[in-house]
Amino acid sequence: MTTTTRLRATAVSAVVLTAAVSGCSSASLESSAASSTVPVTPAASRPLSDFVEGVPEAPQYSFHSFATPSGRIQCRFVDGGLACQTGEHPHTVAESALCDFYPGVEQGNAVRFGYFDGAPKQPCATIIQGDGFQSPHTLAYGQSVTASLRSGLTVTCTSARDGLTCTQAGGTGPRGFFLSADTFTIL
Repeated sequence: MTTTTRLRATAVSAVVLTAAVSGCSSASLESSAASSTVPVTPAASRPLSDFVEGVPEAPQYSFHSFATPSGRIQCRFVDGGLACQTGEHPHTVAESALCDFYPGVEQGNAVRFGYFDGAPKQPCATIIQGDGFQSPHTLAYGQSVTASLRSGLTVTCTSARDGLTCTQAGGTGPRGFFLSADTFTIL
């Protein structure tokens, strides 16, 4: 095969791949933890102030929140913690990743993930008590946001087509987690 023929075949393959990928929805991409071979570029950092949500007349009750572009992952920084949820998409996770707030109930029903006040393990997975939430803000694919949760624990969350990665700077123990519509993994 000549160099020119190889170059044409490569160009045709790239066009076919681009067409195939452009036909995929963000929900289907986010539903799998499998990553592609597309080069990863550093995330563009957005200030936490872009994600303020709350009551204007009572700023002490304000918090920060965001959703991934598909809306299947919703996160909220509040009360010194980070809670991300997958709504009606429960996960079965490793026993070691459960928060143990509700022993015997969390496994197979985990839909809230993150760093929770009073949890013996950080980060961890649990069930939702009360209502879920919907953020009016979107953390676009390739963007990140950083928040100081509590003394010594700062977390950066980065949105990608395959899910959300939140990692900590400072603190002790695991360095963070990966969350998609189907997967929760402690890093």
